[in-house]
Amino acid sequence: MLITDIETLITYCPVTKATTFANVKLTVDTVYKYHVLPVLGTTLAETLKINLNSTEDKYKQLLTECRMVIGQYTAYYYAPIAELKLSDAGARRSETATEKTAYQYQVTAFREECLRKGEQATEALLQLLHEKKADYPEWGNTAAEKEYLKYFIKDATTFANYFNSASPYRNYRAMRFKMHDAEVLVVQKNITPALYEHLKQKDKNGTEYTAREAELMEMLKSVIAHYTVLYALPFLNVRIDGDGLTVVQLMFTSRDADSKKAQANADSINYLAEHCRSTGESWMAAALKYIEDNRADFASYTVPASNNSDSLSERSEQLNGLFGLV
Repeated sequence: MLITDIETLITYCPVTKATTFANVKLTVDTVYKYHVLPVLGTTLAETLKINLNSTEDKYKQLLTECRMVIGQYTAYYYAPIAELKLSDAGARRSETATEKTAYQYQVTAFREECLRKGEQATEALLQLLHEKKADYPEWGNTAAEKEYLKYFIKDATTFANYFNSASPYRNYRAMRFKMHDAEVLVVQKNITPALYEHLKQKDKNGTEYTAREAELMEMLKSVIAHYTVLYALPFLNVRIDGDGLTVVQLMFTSRDADSKKAQANADSINYLAEHCRSTGESWMAAALKYIEDNRADFASYTVPASNNSDSLSERSEQLNGLFGLV
């Protein structure tokens, strides 16, 4: 694996030298399997292992980014395990007369920070592979690359430029599945499939946009971001599992930050939905006007039979009442 001793682990993971690597190794290996290997793909992962001690910058940089992911997620997953000792006598806290176990809110805050840094590190790894794909040809055509290139807005950093939030990485991943709806049901339908595919192929191939196309894409990304949030809102605080359909609610907490929060009410949710709807529609209208004003630069665009702002409004209005609150 990419981390094989405690000296290497403490460089990337907030643990001390007192940690026995044999105890944490299973967590390290599990993190690699579920958080790093799917991103690298089997071929690149094997290449990296072969070049683990290489002095080439490309392998050193890739190894560092992978270890950053492993280190932070290892701390996140291992923290609750390290709190307990499990034996035939049952589960007991790892506590002595001089070293007390941390309070639960401290452990929760610690894990939250490690999770946030793990998400950041994962995004940084993906960005490295995409931006320097010439250095890592094995990454080409992997499932991870195809998923990364699937949408115009590829990562949380870019998404935050158009719609920011308190937890951009987690929120982006939670809402990304609805980005397909935003691209196809709104953008593709309005700018017509031909122009949409022209822009999409340039994006996937890494071909540089013309100045007009780049300006248009800025508008369309605002459309996509706001409609993604709009379409994802009904799913963000609802869980579907063996118990049926349940609503996620804030419970009592000893964390000061969380204790000051309250579940968003109907007005707040619908205000956010209306904001996303109106902003998305405004940017879509601006994008269509920009295309009309520069028709010579968008040869693949043809006016759709029912291309008007009402069609957008009608589709958006279908979302009313989805929260069961109005």
